[in-house]
Amino acid sequence: MASCWCGCCCKTVLLLLGYVLLIRYFQRECFWCWANEWETQCGHPELPANHSGIKVIAAGWPKTGTWTLSSALARLGYNSYHSQEFLAQIWTPLADDYWMRPENGGRKSKTRLSGTMFPTWPWDMRETPGQKAPWPLDDLTVLRNMKLESLAAKTSKCRMEAIATDGLENIVPYWIDASPDVKVLLLDWRAHDGWMESLMNQHLWMSFITPIMELFYGSLHFLPWGLLVKLIDPLVNNDIEYLLSRGAPPFIQECPLGVMLWHPFIKNRHIFSHYAMGLSPLHTKDVSEEDFKGFFKAISEKVPAKNVMSWDFKSKGWEELCDFLEVDQCPDNGKIKTEPNGYTDIWRKSGGRGWKFNCDEPFVLIPLYLVLHWINWKVYTGIVVTLPGLLFWGRGREKAD
Repeated sequence: MASCWCGCCCKTVLLLLGYVLLIRYFQRECFWCWANEWETQCGHPELPANHSGIKVIAAGWPKTGTWTLSSALARLGYNSYHSQEFLAQIWTPLADDYWMRPENGGRKSKTRLSGTMFPTWPWDMRETPGQKAPWPLDDLTVLRNMKLESLAAKTSKCRMEAIATDGLENIVPYWIDASPDVKVLLLDWRAHDGWMESLMNQHLWMSFITPIMELFYGSLHFLPWGLLVKLIDPLVNNDIEYLLSRGAPPFIQECPLGVMLWHPFIKNRHIFSHYAMGLSPLHTKDVSEEDFKGFFKAISEKVPAKNVMSWDFKSKGWEELCDFLEVDQCPDNGKIKTEPNGYTDIWRKSGGRGWKFNCDEPFVLIPLYLVLHWINWKVYTGIVVTLPGLLFWGRGREKAD
């Protein structure tokens, strides 16, 4: 009896491991990308050559108030992106265009899954001298070989008017060159030591929350479930098509049901992967105090003084922001309220971003992911266990006859 129980347990564990590895393989190789990704891109007319349409850059490292300032700029009427929206709707199509050229490999931009709770493939661990990340920095290659007009054109078609540079520090000089008269808010108010402590705290919480959510999102990648969502979208107000064709509203700030259904499908390849492929120095080296301050210094030297403001949430507020950006009708006064961080503040009294955290990680859809895992499991075990048994049984009957 005990041996039977142990045998069944080992069988289930092996089946489960195979299921998880298959999901990882399908994600990494973009097996269902034709079904689970959307071809629609921003469709606004391009602005004149080398004009991205960006009016404001909130230049700061992660954990320097990028989310708060991005939200404030949205209240001022700007189509204000955080890094997630830029990566998903502008950068990924640019990277795909580069890598799809025959001379560059004829493939889509890669998916990087290391760091999740999924097992790591041995070839994920290639070491490259001088870099912390155990994979090639593909996005740096794209950035260094990209024509400025390509970045400007793709950005202008989404009408991205403001951007917070959180996790995109290496691309800031390109934005400045492609954005005549852009105004820059330097988020240089934090000391390096305090910033590092806050950054490590965020990494700690994200390393706990994102792998858990990844286990749920994995349910979307075993079968081509994106086809079903594409059929559902017209029934829920065409939320996805509206977002992708207009580039607005920013999906980390506003996320109706259709957008919540869409976001986890593209999360890994379109967003998280790019954080690790060279658009920020954070993934290539330890950022020293000199590097930290040097980022702000380089921007100050590149932009006319009249278009740069050093921003400190303690000493400046709505009046200063509106005056700098020449906004006549300021929506508020006094200090700008700090927006809670979705990850580090999730268990605190503030409740993080509350319901809006579903824009980052759609917790509310966990029951759906569990149902999809159950269906996937039935299909998987049916193929792996039942089908071979039926074939073997059928052959056995033929021999007996």
